[in-house]
Amino acid sequence: MNTGTREAVSLVLATLTLLISLVNAIGVLLVNGKVDGLIGRVDHLTGRVDHLTGRVDRLTGRVEHLTGRVDRLTGRVDALQAVITADITADINADGRP
Repeated sequence: MNTGTREAVSLVLATLTLLISLVNAIGVLLVNGKVDGLIGRVDHLTGRVDHLTGRVDRLTGRVEHLTGRVDRLTGRVDALQAVITADITADINADGRP
């Protein structure tokens, strides 16, 4: 997992922790009549979590895309290595060396 993905996941987890803390605080705030403000804050944070989840999904897709590219390049390097090895072997055999 790359650094950007780790940071995004950490931010999502921190936001979820904050949401859990806010939900626990609802019981206390009911007495003071501040639930409406808290609901607005939870809605805001829920939107933020949704936004960050989208970012994590995009970063995950990017990592998967780059992993596929690396796999394809690795295959090309392996193929080139096989050609080079075959050429060297052919040259050695042509020189009459065992």
